[in-house]
Amino acid sequence: MEDIKNKRIERIFAIYIKLKAGGIIKKPEEALKYKVDERTIQRDIDELRNCLSNLALEDGSAGVSGIYYSRKLKGFLMKQGIEKKEDREY
Repeated sequence: MEDIKNKRIERIFAIYIKLKAGGIIKKPEEALKYKVDERTIQRDIDELRNCLSNLALEDGSAGVSGIYYSRKLKGFLMKQGIEKKEDREY
C-alpha cells in the first residue's frame, strides 16, 4: 500500500515539474508512461489544481500558476505568473 502511495506522489510531483517547466501534459501519453488509466492522470491534475487554488487563497494571490486545458495543443498547460492583491491596480 505504501508503494502505491509513493508512486502516486512521485507521479503528481513529476507532472507538476513538467508543467512548471512549460511542458504539455497529454493524458494518453502520461497514462502510458506511468502505466495508469487516463482518469488517474485527470485526478492527479485535479489534485494539483486544487492545491494551487488553496495556495492562492492562503497567500492572497490571484492566478498563482493555474492549470488549464488547451484544445489547440490537446493537453494541459500551466499558466505562469503571480499577481498579489496588493500589486493589482483598481
